[in-house]
Amino acid sequence: MKKLLLLLFLFPAFTCVQASGIENPGNPTGGNTPGKISLKEFVKLSPREVEKLTGKKLKFREKIGLKIFQWKMKRKLKENEPVDPKLLKLGRLSLIFGIVALVFIFIPVGVIAFIGLGCAVAGLVLGIKSLKGNSNVPGLLGVVFSSLVLLLLLVAIAVVAAWGWY
Repeated sequence: MKKLLLLLFLFPAFTCVQASGIENPGNPTGGNTPGKISLKEFVKLSPREVEKLTGKKLKFREKIGLKIFQWKMKRKLKENEPVDPKLLKLGRLSLIFGIVALVFIFIPVGVIAFIGLGCAVAGLVLGIKSLKGNSNVPGLLGVVFSSLVLLLLLVAIAVVAAWGWY
C-alpha cells in the first residue's frame, strides 16, 4: 500500500518535468531570450561552454553523454534537411555507372571488360562525392555496385595470375 501511494505521488512529478532550456529551431519568435538557445546552437557547444552556461562542472561521464547526445541530435537535424539536387544527380550517375559496369563485366570480350572497369571507377568516385553532403540511396547503391565490380575484377586477375603456379 505504501508503494502504491508513493507511486501515485511521484508519477505526476515526473510527468511535469520539461526541458525548458532548449527551444525548437523552427520557433517563430527567433529572438535571443535569456537562458534559451536553439537546438542548432546547442549541438555546437563544447563541454566547457556547457559548464559556463550551467555553472556546474561536468564529470567525465557527463561530458561523454553530452557528446553522444549532441551527435544524435545532429543526425536528427540532418535527416530533416532536404538532399541537395546536385548530390542527388551525382548519386544517380554513380548508380548508372555501377549497373553498366556490372553488366559489362560479364560480357566475355576483353575491351568491354576494360570499359566496365572505367565505369566502375567513375561510379565509385561519383558515389563517394554524392555521399559527402547527405546520404542518398542512389549514391550508396552506386558505391556498392562499383565496389562489387572492382572486387570481382581483382579476384579474376588473381585467379588468372595464379593459373600457372601449381
